[in-house]
Amino acid sequence: MEFWDPIAWNEKKEKHWGEFVRTRFAPLFNKHGVDLVISGHQHNYQRGQSNGTVYTIIGGAGGELDFDRVEDWSIYNVV
Repeated sequence: MEFWDPIAWNEKKEKHWGEFVRTRFAPLFNKHGVDLVISGHQHNYQRGQSNGTVYTIIGGAGGELDFDRVEDWSIYNVV
């Protein structure tokens, strides 16, 4: 994800969530030809593509929208 609470992302080490997905799951998605990954717990909508896999982050129910950019992965073309 690119948008989250900067304090939690940096000081509480939540930035390692994305690292875990990139190092553990993304190689499996590539190996097995996964077309679409849908994930959540983000208070906005993001969609992007990397190595033929479309990644979506879908959320927003019950919370304020996340506007603070904590990373820029350069794959999201719709936010």
